[in-house]
Amino acid sequence: MKHFSILTLIALAGLTIACSKKTSPSATVNYLSGDDGTVSMRCIGIGKSAEEAKIQAEINCFHVILFRGLPGSVQKIPMIGTDESLIMKEYEDYFDSFFKEKRYRSFLMSSVPATPSVRLKKKNTSLTLDTKINLVSLRRDLESHGVIRKFGL
Repeated sequence: MKHFSILTLIALAGLTIACSKKTSPSATVNYLSGDDGTVSMRCIGIGKSAEEAKIQAEINCFHVILFRGLPGSVQKIPMIGTDESLIMKEYEDYFDSFFKEKRYRSFLMSSVPATPSVRLKKKNTSLTLDTKINLVSLRRDLESHGVIRKFGL
């Protein structure tokens, strides 16, 4: 009976692990430096190819600046707010243009691979980029499209 209980627990643990929710690859964004109106970050993107990983890394940088804030930088608090899904739904046209049509690239001052791309399991590729974003220009664009209010109003 004791062996049966142990086997049952092992089977349940195996089933729990096998049926657990699969998580998609995540990425990391770290602050490097910044001066008046710009911020430099190191970001990691994951995609099916090196180009897709680069695009994902750049998008991750903007998600951090817009919706999470970047500790240690001049942009400690999110530029827009923390309720990302609600904000993106409310300003759907703006964000479709910003991300899907790659308008975000107009705010990138540089995007340089920091390391060669690395092939991961499950046919994914990881790429580390050093990016520099023009915060002043980004803020003006958000203000002109009514996504955020002008400072002091």
